[in-house]
This record gives sequence, structure tokens and C-alpha cells, in this order.
Amino acid sequence: MNINPVQQQNRYVSPVTQREEQSATTAEKAGEETVAHDYDQILSAEPKATYEKPKVSHGATIARLKEESERIHGQLIRLVKELLERQGNPAASLEYNEFASLKPDDITIEEAQTLIGSDGVLGAAQTSERIVEFAKAISGGDPEKIPMLRDAIEKGFQEVKGMLGGLPEVSKETHRLVMERLDHWAQEMNG
Repeated sequence: MNINPVQQQNRYVSPVTQREEQSATTAEKAGEETVAHDYDQILSAEPKATYEKPKVSHGATIARLKEESERIHGQLIRLVKELLERQGNPAASLEYNEFASLKPDDITIEEAQTLIGSDGVLGAAQTSERIVEFAKAISGGDPEKIPMLRDAIEKGFQEVKGMLGGLPEVSKETHRLVMERLDHWAQEMNG
């Protein structure tokens, strides 16, 4: 068996092909230099010293909370109207001071308890959540306004307490949860 040596073949390369190969090599080198330059810039760049707040639309939150409040208010109006109708009193004929003489029936009591219960829309958990969500929205998410918000909310609870001669348990629990949520928000923002 004979093995013939491999002979080198001369390959003809046209001047056009040579220029294309040279252009490709030059482009690759330029690309490598650009990447290296960009990488060096990234490594040498100093981090920004300022913090930019994300742009958040609090108007949508406020509008949603307003709609929810109106819906809940409508539920309460419906509850009172149905109570009046079951007792034979058309709602339009009663004056404000006559409401004190109304005696709630079992259906009304059950519906009211559902509304203010632990899972109810007027329960402490959901109400405190809405209050704090509203506070965050009107503050623009600025944690420096928490003390002002806390004072305003505290004043509101005190005014209601004065009007009612005290607070019902659900309101006391709502107050506690609101202040707890404000504290949690402050801790989140302060890291």
C-alpha cells in the first residue's frame, strides 16, 4: 500500500474576495473594539447618587376607591330601605330623628353583621386597607407624609368617637389596623 503525499493546491483568490475577507476581518476587529470600549465604560461608570421615584398614577387608585366607597354606601342605603319597608315605613316619610325608634329585624341584623364581620367589606381588615391605600394615594407614595397622615386619621377617629359617644369594637379594631399598616409602610420605606 502506497500513501501519496498531499500536494498543496494553489487556490486562486480574486481581488474582490480578498477585499471582502479583509473588510470582514476589519469589521470583526472594530466590533471587538466597540464591545471592549463599552465594557470599559460600564466598569468605570459611577453609580447614580440620586434615587428616582417611579411614576405612579395615584388618580386611578383614588377613582377606584371612590367607586368602591359609593358601592358600599349603596349597600347600606339598600339595607336601611329594606328594613323600613319590612316595617311598613316608606323610607322617604321618616325624618332623621325618627330613625332612633326603628328596631332592626333579624334579616337586617344578619346582613349588617356580614358587612362588618371579619371578611365583610365594612369589617376592620378591608376598611383599614382602604384607608391606608387612600392615604398612600393622596400622599403620592411619599413616606415623609406618614406622620401628617397618621395625625389626620387619628383626628378623624376622635371626631367620630365624639359624635357617637365612643367607638364600636369594629371601629376600634379598624383604628388599630390602620395604625399598624401605617407603621408597616413606614418600615418598608425606611428599609
